Amino acid sequence: GGVEVDVGNQSDPFWQTNKTVTAQISSTADGEDMCPQIVNKDNWLGGETFDDSFKVEVGECPPPTVLSTLCLRDITVTKSKQSAGWNKHVRFFCEGGFEIDVGTSQDFNKTVTAELPGNALCPEAVSIVETVDHLKVELGECHAPPAPPLPTSPRASRRASPPACTRHITVTRTDEDFGWQVNLRFMCAGGVEVDVGNQSDPFWQTNKTVTAQISSTADGEDMCPQIVNKDNWLGGETFDDSFKVEVGECPPPTVLSTLCLRDITVTKSKQSAGWNKHVRFFCEGGFEIDVGTSQDFNKTVTAELPGNALCPEAVSIVETVDHLKVELGECHAPPAPPLPTSPRASRRASPPACTRHITVTRTDEDFGWQVNLRFMCAGGVEVDV
Repeated sequence: GGVEVDVGNQSDPFWQTNKTVTAQISSTADGEDMCPQIVNKDNWLGGETFDDSFKVEVGECPPPTVLSTLCLRDITVTKSKQSAGWNKHVRFFCEGGFEIDVGTSQDFNKTVTAELPGNALCPEAVSIVETVDHLKVELGECHAPPAPPLPTSPRASRRASPPACTRHITVTRTDEDFGWQVNLRFMCAGGVEVDVGNQSDPFWQTNKTVTAQISSTADGEDMCPQIVNKDNWLGGETFDDSFKVEVGECPPPTVLSTLCLRDITVTKSKQSAGWNKHVRFFCEGGFEIDVGTSQDFNKTVTAELPGNALCPEAVSIVETVDHLKVELGECHAPPAPPLPTSPRASRRASPPACTRHITVTRTDEDFGWQVNLRFMCAGGVEVDV
């Protein structure tokens, strides 16, 4: 199967005679052209009969990103509607497969700290499907490394810090059999602030579970206080509420299954038009999904992903505050192996595909074009880029 390259039109600005898009294209055997050098009505898709003519240039595979050393970085998430926070648990992935667990928030913004490479990319924005809320993501610089602590004994100097993990923290009200209005926050081991908030919907529910990145403590000390009340919660409120706190175990690491081809469909909530911003995001395991731009309100691309990988439920475009819902398809059935045409052909490995820039330049006029330009390139899976 070939790769369909969807360039679209070039009408804004109309004086611009070229346009660059990206597509997953592999090198061809024997030095053949990966894409046609000239595209016109004789070989474009769609059957339009304009006399436009285009030169096509295909870029090289970009060098692989080398992620730098890990460091602590602040990730600030800000809701575009700043009237309140959000109740949906928010998490997303950055380049390299690093998971950012933001959780819920009582305020319109929230900052968490995570260990990330200094040059890792994170999405510029994420969305909450249920409420169509747009959350802008800002990534801080690396924190200055702390001074190493002085060892108190030879044994202490050899003790490694226990690794942190995302744990469930369940708080249960013990003084009444209904919820609470206090904005419950307290500190756990390692200087981690746990923001539980209130529990008023439904008000008869006496417990609430949130998540936080908490490491095990040395010598079996409590990771969080077992009882929280006005004596140790944050904020200085003076209610007589009292809460029991239970901290869960680290979840077992996710074992990603075998890779397979899966369709990823991105749908814009405002279905009047497509989007001009190049969209890409990361799924669990560090798999990058390159959606690109779209003339229509939805677009489907195909990528190789584990069968059980998680992707964000929605992404956002910062500039236009557009909300794009993400739907992940099942694994494609594996194709039947092709019949070899010769012993040499049966031994030839398929060249690896990569995301290349494809630049088309109009050659018959010195302005843009209205034709929805699409054409086929060589090799790989069929991808609508």
